Amino acid sequence: MNKKGNHPSEYEARGTTPHMRRTLTGMRLRALRGTTPQYKIAERIGVSVSCISMYESGRRTPGDEKKRRLADLYSKSVEEIFFAD
Repeated sequence: MNKKGNHPSEYEARGTTPHMRRTLTGMRLRALRGTTPQYKIAERIGVSVSCISMYESGRRTPGDEKKRRLADLYSKSVEEIFFAD
């Protein structure tokens, strides 16, 4: 039970918040990009450089199609990048 006496949410049960998960995902994306400029990643997946920056900073989460494109680009699974703990 949480402080309000309810069952814990998925995030409470894991000890994370949505913001924390976005931040961790952003860090993974930044590490995977390495020294490749953001504009090259943006061109490859069909988004703006601003989107890449927001994905990496945790201010925005890509949609399913963009997640798949990023996973393909980095030769990883969507789960490894976006859902790993």
